[in-house]
Amino acid sequence: MSSLEGIKTKIKTTKELLAIVRTMKALAASSIRRYQIAYESSKEYLETISMGFQIVIKNNHQHFIKTDEEKKIGAIIFGSDLGMCGKFNDQISSFSKNFMNEELKISIDNQKLITIGEHITNNFLDRQIEKKLLFPISLDGIEKILSSVLITVEDWMLNQNIHQIILFYNKPHGESSYVSSINKILPLNVKWLEDLGKTLWKSNNLPTFFVDSKELFSDLIKEYIYISLHQAFVESLLSENISRLSAMRYAENNIQEKIEELNLSYNQLWQSSITEEILEIVEGYESIEQNKEI
Repeated sequence: MSSLEGIKTKIKTTKELLAIVRTMKALAASSIRRYQIAYESSKEYLETISMGFQIVIKNNHQHFIKTDEEKKIGAIIFGSDLGMCGKFNDQISSFSKNFMNEELKISIDNQKLITIGEHITNNFLDRQIEKKLLFPISLDGIEKILSSVLITVEDWMLNQNIHQIILFYNKPHGESSYVSSINKILPLNVKWLEDLGKTLWKSNNLPTFFVDSKELFSDLIKEYIYISLHQAFVESLLSENISRLSAMRYAENNIQEKIEELNLSYNQLWQSSITEEILEIVEGYESIEQNKEI
């Protein structure tokens, strides 16, 4: 009976764990929908900024961008602080290290980093981390952390002669997976700007502006950096919850299989104990009958 009680306790504990996993799965699914809405909003904002660039380029074909080859890089790497999201942090860590070292061929000494998320920070302790930040667990927490990132980016550009800024983050790929990606936000992509300048305006009411074109271009760059960072936060949060939802589904299946195994073991052990008791009764009865015959 002690073994039966032990299995019964395991079944109870495993069912409680299953309830927790299902709760986390539901929370991840709910969060995904919120972040999808936020992502669509950030896309619309970015389209508005692009239209601003289009107006300036059409009215002034000067290139206000640095095109020299960059020997330094400012990298902003987005991870997570919460667990149970699979290889989310390891994947983006390997991807960003490989890109900086192999693709860009920039030495570690010329890599300045901002790491966002405790788990991702631990993967870059061998590098120059300018700022270590916790990752927001909701949309409401993005603005405060984003402001801190913008201060460091401004310092890189004004005081450290770093003009190549790259974001590394996981972004959704389909409905149930994600991929590691980059966004080179500075210097601005020349081809992108040229294509904007060649694009026809969507209406017959041609836009204009009444401020200095360089000043307007500079303001647009600031807004572009801001919304690019905001979008990276949102996409990373979205990917994290996609990863967590996938992990919880996997865990749920494994736990259900474990419960089935425990139930089977319990039933088999219970049947064995009943059989043993019946055999003991039969043996006892036969012994009594034999004693009567003697």
